[in-house]
Amino acid sequence: MISQKFEGYLLYEYDKDGFLIGFQNCAYKMPEDQRASVLASLKNALSQEKFLAWCKADGRTFIKLDEDLSFERFWLYFDNARNKIQAERIWKSRDSYDKRYVFMNFFSYQWYCKQTPWYNQQYPDTYLRGHYRDEWFKVFLKEQSTKK
Repeated sequence: MISQKFEGYLLYEYDKDGFLIGFQNCAYKMPEDQRASVLASLKNALSQEKFLAWCKADGRTFIKLDEDLSFERFWLYFDNARNKIQAERIWKSRDSYDKRYVFMNFFSYQWYCKQTPWYNQQYPDTYLRGHYRDEWFKVFLKEQSTKK
């Protein structure tokens, strides 16, 4: 969703059944009252059907994006990539939920790799064999809370 009241956009992500599974505020220079309004309006976005009706009723502007769950996008995330054939085979066997999870969790994983000098980033095929499910974000959140 885009607006003339702020720069950037709001990203709403829905699953195949039309339920909200992700929300990202990618806006900057957003006034505090506008931010509060956006968060209060999330109740109108819990399903894709309600979201579209809410946008249409109030003349809101939105752009529908097709998500990129491609192996090529995944492969670009790795600095030290190898075993491409094995990784691609594993990637193709994963469902779209797992692929989304890989992309959503990868920031925390990269952060963990950079913050932990003794830990090297895994190869793509190793990561896909199950380590993408490791909860790197919990380590990230714990570290952020201790800094405050």
